[in-house]
Amino acid sequence: MPGETPQQRVARLKEVLKAKKRERITLMDKLYVHGRAWADIMHRVTAFGLIGATSRFALGVGGICGLIVVICDSFVWRGYDIYVDADDYS
Repeated sequence: MPGETPQQRVARLKEVLKAKKRERITLMDKLYVHGRAWADIMHRVTAFGLIGATSRFALGVGGICGLIVVICDSFVWRGYDIYVDADDYS
């Protein structure tokens, strides 16, 4: 174009190049890009969900085991024999 500066010419040519690239993008390219994004999000959700569920399960098991220890200790402290032989009941 006559009368345009070199910067304007570069900007115009870049816009033309971008428009041509947009025309070449197919539906499969768009599906591939969006599918990868969704797969990445679902992988992140699944991974953090499994990590959270595992830690919650571990804390729950630890709490239950701690309660069992406290209950058994309280029986022993009160003088009950919690480890009774089976022969005593026959």
